[in-house]
Amino acid sequence: MIISVVIICYNQKDFIQQAIDSVLNQQMSYPYEIIIGDDGSTDGTSEIIAKYAKEHSEIRYYRHKKNLGLMRNYSFCHRQAKGKYIAVLDGDDYWIDKTKVDKQVAMLEVDNELGMVHTQYDIKYMYPKLLGKRNFKNVLSKNQAIENSSFDGIFANSAICSSTVCYRKKIVDDFKLMDEFDKGVFAMEDGPVFLVCSLNNSVGYIEQSSTVYRVNKNSVSHSVDIEKRLQFLKDTLAVREYFMKLIDVDHRVITRLNQNRCLSFAYHYYKSNDIDGFRGVYSQLVKKTNTVRLMYLFLLLKRFKLLKNDRTFKA
Repeated sequence: MIISVVIICYNQKDFIQQAIDSVLNQQMSYPYEIIIGDDGSTDGTSEIIAKYAKEHSEIRYYRHKKNLGLMRNYSFCHRQAKGKYIAVLDGDDYWIDKTKVDKQVAMLEVDNELGMVHTQYDIKYMYPKLLGKRNFKNVLSKNQAIENSSFDGIFANSAICSSTVCYRKKIVDDFKLMDEFDKGVFAMEDGPVFLVCSLNNSVGYIEQSSTVYRVNKNSVSHSVDIEKRLQFLKDTLAVREYFMKLIDVDHRVITRLNQNRCLSFAYHYYKSNDIDGFRGVYSQLVKKTNTVRLMYLFLLLKRFKLLKNDRTFKA
């Protein structure tokens, strides 16, 4: 088996059909399988997947009776995979390039130094963003693509969409990363995989957008819940701290990480109208962008009741 497409899902009945169809529509030149890990869905997702599994022999469907949680569901599916390479697709995302996986595998097959390949992607917000706009194409900038072509860049500021990634399974297996997932060392699956695959290997990139990444207000990284959003930022930092214990990360990379970390926390505190928290990370910023300066100004104006109902940068 060459390719294992892994789909992780939980209560995504409105999206799972489009996700599966986008995989079945792939023009594959290599033997492949589709592994679907349904983490005990209760909304009708399971029935949709079961129907697909009966009609398509390439689908290996696993429905957990009890909710395992993201990390254990992911490790379970990874262990079931027989493919040399794993292409990941979240249950609420979908692929729009029918040759996505084929192109990624072709790159990995000819270059043994490649640990993984990712692509450009689009974003579909499930709620209005700036001026009511919901769809954004080719969101990965050229600088972000260049930066995320190495371990250092991913460590400092990962901008990779997990549903665009195809990686070499052996690298993850040799690192025994799934054991760490099962032990609950991490609270997110994509960051550790990216860092392991780029630690001693190069990273490939395809400029064409292959994926639509859906964002909703219930997602961990974009949650409207202040505490969940703050915890996500802390979990992201914890992944970096794990790798810092294993390897000697260049101090310049750590400086870049700290700058990006402070910007992320500043945005969080701004959305939370927490001027004290904002001031704490603002003072740590080496470079203060115009955007973050404006955020500070707006928070001060609100503190003195000179500005009400500000939605700037919050959409």
